[in-house]
Amino acid sequence: TPHFSSSRLREAAEALELTQQDVAFRLGISMRAASSWFRGEQVPGGKNLIALARLLERDAEWFFEESGAAA
Repeated sequence: TPHFSSSRLREAAEALELTQQDVAFRLGISMRAASSWFRGEQVPGGKNLIALARLLERDAEWFFEESGAAA
């Protein structure tokens, strides 16, 4: 089953030179929430996932990969 890829999140943010703090501020979420996404401890849901995808100029589906796939 597909799972959220924190490595893809980091890759997309770095490509736009955005820090975790930048992402948190622009999405109006706590630094703790953003940090948990970047560490792969939590998955952004619903509107946050859509906002994250827009911010990082990716399709929401891009942040998910099949289990066992190389990061």
